[in-house]
Amino acid sequence: MPAEPPGPLPTGARRLMPGLPARPLRRWFRRLAPAFVLSLSVSATAAEPSLTPWADASPEFAEALRHARANRTDAAVAAIERLRSATGVADVPPPAALDYVLGRILEESGRSEAALARFEAAAASPLGDSARFRAGRLLLARGDVAAARAAFGGISPGSDSFVEGRLLLADVLVREARFEAARVVADDLLQDDLPPAARLGARLARVAALAAAGDRERARVEAFLAWLHAPDASGTARAARVLASLDAAPGPAHAWLRDVLQARGQSLQRLAKQARRSPSRLAKIDPGLPALIEGVAARSKRPSRDRAVTLLEQAVARAVNPEVRDYAVFSLGRALVVVDREDEASTAFLSLWDVPVRGPFAAEAGFEAARSATRLKQGERAIALLEQVATEHPEGAFAARIRWELVLAELVAGNDAGALARIDGALARLDRGGGLVFGSVERLRYFRGVVLARLGHDDAAGRDLRRVARGDPWSYYGVMAASRLGNGTSGGVVVDADATGGGLSPEAIGPVWLWRLGYREEARAQLAARARLGVLDAPAVGILGRMTVQRRHSLTQRDLLRGPVDAADAARFQELHPRPFLEEVDKAARATGVDPALIYAVMRVESGFAPRARSSAGAIGLMQVLRATARRVATVSLGDRKLANALGRPAANVLIGSALLRELDGLFRGHLPLMLAGYHAGSGAARRFHRHFGHLPTDVFVEMLPYAQTTRYIRRVLGLAAGYRALYDDADRGPLRLPDSLPETLGPFLQRPIVVPGA
Repeated sequence: MPAEPPGPLPTGARRLMPGLPARPLRRWFRRLAPAFVLSLSVSATAAEPSLTPWADASPEFAEALRHARANRTDAAVAAIERLRSATGVADVPPPAALDYVLGRILEESGRSEAALARFEAAAASPLGDSARFRAGRLLLARGDVAAARAAFGGISPGSDSFVEGRLLLADVLVREARFEAARVVADDLLQDDLPPAARLGARLARVAALAAAGDRERARVEAFLAWLHAPDASGTARAARVLASLDAAPGPAHAWLRDVLQARGQSLQRLAKQARRSPSRLAKIDPGLPALIEGVAARSKRPSRDRAVTLLEQAVARAVNPEVRDYAVFSLGRALVVVDREDEASTAFLSLWDVPVRGPFAAEAGFEAARSATRLKQGERAIALLEQVATEHPEGAFAARIRWELVLAELVAGNDAGALARIDGALARLDRGGGLVFGSVERLRYFRGVVLARLGHDDAAGRDLRRVARGDPWSYYGVMAASRLGNGTSGGVVVDADATGGGLSPEAIGPVWLWRLGYREEARAQLAARARLGVLDAPAVGILGRMTVQRRHSLTQRDLLRGPVDAADAARFQELHPRPFLEEVDKAARATGVDPALIYAVMRVESGFAPRARSSAGAIGLMQVLRATARRVATVSLGDRKLANALGRPAANVLIGSALLRELDGLFRGHLPLMLAGYHAGSGAARRFHRHFGHLPTDVFVEMLPYAQTTRYIRRVLGLAAGYRALYDDADRGPLRLPDSLPETLGPFLQRPIVVPGA
């Protein structure tokens, strides 16, 4: 039955997610829902539907829910039946919605057959996906496997229950001894970028199909992969049980391997500390473990990356356990990439791929070998490897990333026609409508517009670029799209004439009904799933925004914003772009000439405005500056070495970080993506990126960087900087725009004190 009827909608914004067994889309919702609050200036042109709970609007419906919560099922059913037959009652649930809520009430009370009849009655309504999912579970519980299969098979990809329904469908097919069909269902799920819990479920569904079909050896390898990447304790235990059933229970070396693979930041450094303190104890488990753990930790720190290569070479030579050795080889390949030894990295990756029997790291090694081939300008080799990984190793769950890497390989090779074909193939699966775009669809639509423009299809290119720009003018791709469109001086969004058509789109009706019935989490998740497929227009996305607001402010809510700012809601936009340490930032901006919007964006991503933040690499404070860097910048750029001694204080930290940005501005001729690459990965690495990839357009350059975290950093900072610039452009700099190409030559770096023109 529904939760307590919700009260009036609050006014802030938050990230909410459903639970699983409605849990497979949990991470999707965490990623997507924060991106869905539309400005009233976009959505107000359409009549907004009521989100008032029916329990608040209808005393009769509220009475039925009270009976249900008190376990008075007969009274609840009678009250709803009276409501169904009543005439002239305003604002009550439609008959199909009443059928659905009756099904939920009856299901909770254990009356499965009666509940099934109600869900089947609601299956042809806007609540059809939710009704079919619940009907399928009831059918499965009573042993009607064929009918359950039909119910699960009818759930659309735009449903929050799609993933769980497909997992249950795969289980049904195994029960029917249709092993190949079950594997196909699991493989199809793994074509998408699933959240971790859903990915684990799909991998284990594939393992079940392989084992049932008699391929136990392959099932063991894939179950081990699922166990290594299980996202939580319950998932780990579940995968361990599967391994045990296959006579392949994980051992102590595997447990350490899993800890290293999943550790990040401080937790990884703690493992390395343990390895240094007790190398002999670890060596008894496997001789390669101490060097492996230390090497992986050293790779994450800029000054110790060469040492990481040495340690990982030792781990490869010493490891006895096959999985430990394979992971050492894979980690060595990654370490070689970050020290710019790409040819050797490719050899390491391929040594795990070009073998008769591939282990649990083969799929990822093949993927990384393909990325190395792209960076080495071996386009045909990269494409062949990517297609091979996608075909032969769906369990790796790389299909979504492979679709993009295939596009990128074509872009780097200058094959626009090939890139367009790859993009269209990816969008055929990912983009089911003409609505606002998010995530990977936003990226693909942007590059589709770019490629179409180069091929001379200006009208079609403009439509794609406007679709990206109107969705979020402050996202990285929104900024890039607006830069391509030459959007003048307006910081607002580009809106197609038909972008805000009146009325409630059909895709939003079911979620609105769920919300008004009291099933809030399901309503949010349903809209998030449909937005992910690009089927929601601006008003429908605005509804999701209204569903995801709360009173408390959170620094993570910048991602909630979609659309332009107007006077009616500028205050809320400003609240979500806070400016703490205003005095310190103003002083630093005046002293260095750096845009305050950029300072705030860097500060927010680096430390989340936490002045005492310290990274595992030793970076300090609001701007996350290393002490060695601080000493150089304070001495050369600011002419005051003593400033570095106060790095932990906000004023000095912001000033030194801003001065570093100014130095990077001079080095990279004002090219923001290059500057940010230098701030995140180091000026030496950014120079290397420029040397290797400087011939590429800016947008392709950012995607080509060998450090995925640096690419994400650039996109995040630039999106925030665009928002801060639009909201607080006191210097009248205009909207943030990015150049199409990189500078041909570089400038000086840390050679003389900063001089601000006009200061």
